[in-house]
Amino acid sequence: MAHPSVRSEADRLESLRSLNVLDSEPEAEFDALVRIAAKICNAPISLISLVDETRHRFKANVGLPHITETPRSLAFCHYAIQQQGILEIGDCLLDKRVAANPLVTGEPGLRFYAGAPLCLSDGARVGSLCVLDKKPGMLTEDQREMLMHLARVASIALESRRAVKELMVSESRFRCLSIDSSQLLQQTSELAKVGGWELDLASNKLTWSEQTCRIHGLPADYEPQIDTAIEFFALKSREKIRLAIERLMHDGTPYDMELQLLRADGRCIWVRVLGDAVKVDGKTVRLRGVIQDIDEHTRQRVALQNAHERITLATDSGEIGIWEWGIRDNRLEWSPQVFRLHGIEPATESPGAEGWMELVHPDDKVRVMDTLLQTLDGTGNLVCDFRIVWKDGSVRHLRSTAHVKRNSVGRAVALLGVNFDVTDMRRLSSELAQQQELLQVTLQSIDEAVITVDTQGQIVWLNPAAESLTGWACHDALGKSQELIYKIVHEKTGLMQESSVSACLREGRRVSRKHDLVLRARGAREYGVEDSASPILDAQGQLLGVVLAVRDVSEQRRLSQLMTHRATVDELTQTFNRSEFEVRLSALIDEVQERPGEHALMFIDLDQFKLVNDTCGHPVGDLLLRQIAGILRQSIRHGDTLARLGGDEFGIILRSCDAQRAGRIAQEICDSMHRSRFSHDSHRFRIGASIGLVPLDDRWGSMAAIMQAADTSCYAAKEAGRNRVHIWFDTDHAMRARRGDAQWAERLEQSLDESRFELYAQRLVTMGSRVAGLNAEVLIRLRDDQGNIILPGAFLPAAERFHLATRVDRWVLQKAIEALVELPDLSGIELLWVNLSGQSVGDREFQRDAIQMLDRAGSDIRQRICLEITETAAVTNIADAAVFIEKLRTLNVRTALDDFGAGVSSFGYLKSLPVDTLKLDGQFISNIINDPLAAAAVRCFVDVAEVVGLTTVAEHVENAEVLARVQSLGVDYVQGFLLHEPEPIGQVLECATISSYASHG
Repeated sequence: MAHPSVRSEADRLESLRSLNVLDSEPEAEFDALVRIAAKICNAPISLISLVDETRHRFKANVGLPHITETPRSLAFCHYAIQQQGILEIGDCLLDKRVAANPLVTGEPGLRFYAGAPLCLSDGARVGSLCVLDKKPGMLTEDQREMLMHLARVASIALESRRAVKELMVSESRFRCLSIDSSQLLQQTSELAKVGGWELDLASNKLTWSEQTCRIHGLPADYEPQIDTAIEFFALKSREKIRLAIERLMHDGTPYDMELQLLRADGRCIWVRVLGDAVKVDGKTVRLRGVIQDIDEHTRQRVALQNAHERITLATDSGEIGIWEWGIRDNRLEWSPQVFRLHGIEPATESPGAEGWMELVHPDDKVRVMDTLLQTLDGTGNLVCDFRIVWKDGSVRHLRSTAHVKRNSVGRAVALLGVNFDVTDMRRLSSELAQQQELLQVTLQSIDEAVITVDTQGQIVWLNPAAESLTGWACHDALGKSQELIYKIVHEKTGLMQESSVSACLREGRRVSRKHDLVLRARGAREYGVEDSASPILDAQGQLLGVVLAVRDVSEQRRLSQLMTHRATVDELTQTFNRSEFEVRLSALIDEVQERPGEHALMFIDLDQFKLVNDTCGHPVGDLLLRQIAGILRQSIRHGDTLARLGGDEFGIILRSCDAQRAGRIAQEICDSMHRSRFSHDSHRFRIGASIGLVPLDDRWGSMAAIMQAADTSCYAAKEAGRNRVHIWFDTDHAMRARRGDAQWAERLEQSLDESRFELYAQRLVTMGSRVAGLNAEVLIRLRDDQGNIILPGAFLPAAERFHLATRVDRWVLQKAIEALVELPDLSGIELLWVNLSGQSVGDREFQRDAIQMLDRAGSDIRQRICLEITETAAVTNIADAAVFIEKLRTLNVRTALDDFGAGVSSFGYLKSLPVDTLKLDGQFISNIINDPLAAAAVRCFVDVAEVVGLTTVAEHVENAEVLARVQSLGVDYVQGFLLHEPEPIGQVLECATISSYASHG
């Protein structure tokens, strides 16, 4: 079927619409023309028909009652408008163009058609005047000529009708011009939302129009003043308008700006303001201008711009090309990315449907065409994969999906779709199939046991190694609970253990266990094992089951235990040796640098031991060393480390032991040694112990330093008379090292007295669809004598060291409450998050003060406060923390556990600490992209929070990739420099208040 060109068809439709005749009521002059045509041509049916995009509309009709239109696909007239003269079909059944037409094969059974095109003065053929019959026929030359004349008359009548309508409209418009001009201006001003103003400089009188008052949300009789008028503008816009007016008054410079205006009802809107000066004799005497409400337009423009940017970003980043094919005019349009997908430089015009088909791989052309035709003839949309051959001969796989646009009768008129490259996906699918086959063969042949279970924990498959290890054949184990097939007990206690499979199913993450596991297999056999359970997920991340890999490490574990014993234990005394002692000491030194604590180190040197060796021989000396080791074991606690460092020297590490308690233990050792006697043959010996005791805390930067201090103290004990304890004390050098912290303590005292601290705030952003008020964490800053801002990392450690942290926390909490109290409206504030130090959590006096402050603040303030307690502080003072949190809950004050996940047993504390929110430790968030373990941990934290009904916050969100990942994991709030850099708290609260006014205005 031939089509007019895109331009001529568009022009024809435009001409047709300009007649304004489609869907109009019947008119006598056109009805008369069809009756005349039927009479002259001796035909029972005559029509004046108009053809638009989809319809064949009858303006006049004789012979086909009750029918006003047909689909364009059934229109004989469709062919008539494609030629200049009369289209005549003597027998419709013999003409292939219309032989299958339902109007021919069915009712009313048309057999003859003759139609003359209706051609307007601009050459557009908009329809036809036709005659029809239910039997074959032929017009005479006279009838043909008369039919053409009548068609010209109908064309002239159509255009005359339009002219009359236009004249009537013009008269109506002219009559409207007689309306009072002031009323017209007022109506125009209201419709355009434009108001005027004028300032007489001589009298300083400011005049506003009624519409200007309405824009400000004021009554029409409002009398403005120049100073108060400027105050209506938002804070950031106020200075701009003030400077613009000053320039206008000074040199007559006009202005035209878009600013934010705060209406009298509190709503913040966008306005366009223009100002000009009126001069007389070169001197400015008046200022005048207009103000227009452009709020809706501005917001729509910004929204449209944002939407366009998001769509562009999505398609560009995803390498997705967009295309559209107009079927009727065979018009194909490509976005630049479609060109690139086809290996072509982007151009202004696409290669067209035929040109595109040339790029399709020869083996795919027939299939693609069949798929396309089936889509057009059906009711669904297009989904098709095909290959494209680039100019360099390379082959790429593309996938095309498209929505089919259909007209009122269901016929396809256009396709709008996207293309994207699936070459890598196809290659990966092929490789995956090969790898799957290889995997099956591999799993059958490897020595490691592999077990798969479904989501109910029931066995799906065991490889031969798993059958051998568990004692179960695969067909016997199928469908049984994995806890029956894979029984795990603790190596030392013999107690049943939760299997890695159960933990993986519960937590949805990989679970590995490498220590202290024993498998009790069928037949009472036992094996030392290590296992790893990993979730099996589908493409959507839904859990399908778990695969468990189990390795028999019985022999390795036996050899490892033997080697570890030999490497770490002194064979003579069965205490640890020097190497293991130094490993444990080094680890404890590193630990106290991160988590301050009080521990102690002892060096013990035996007095008179050389005498035993010299008198009785070394074998007797060895016996004495074993007895002394027994005395030392009885004197220390479970969990302390005792080691023989060499010869007659021993070392002891006392964990979680302050200097006073360590001194008592050391003295007990001296007393026990003094009471004991060692006898051999006729010889009796009294063996003493000289002990050097050193407190082990974060002052020690290296193992060598503290061991030297212990050795020096031990020597001092010998010099002082032996069998005694010498406690090491700080040297002058160490004291100087701490002088800097002492100076900070003095500055902090002064800053607290002079209120030189300042509060900043950083917003937390809600990830869900819930519309929330402001959430912001309160941060503290210190301003020094030069006016510079000092960050808390510089002074808070000193505050904690010198027990000033509680005073700082009390100041912060009080100021945060005052900031809320000063707000005129709290509706825009959801929560202020206030940090508490570990000292404050454990200080009952601070707890009482905090409860009193919050109680006095009132319920509106309390419900907008959330106190953050670090996980470490809460666990260290867990009893006090639990009591404090319960008191806060009674006041409707929320609490959050900060740095959650930093501890080794984070989940265990949740039952004891009834908090509302978990703020996830920043190290997990920072590493979530590159560290799968961090991502798994965050997913686990979010899942646990959801189970126990807590919200979650992701801190340290510094880039868009991290933001997208934590959002996908279901975190409720996010916080970081990507979203908001801390600002003074007043600015943050003011912005929230303005936003609240705007949203409720």
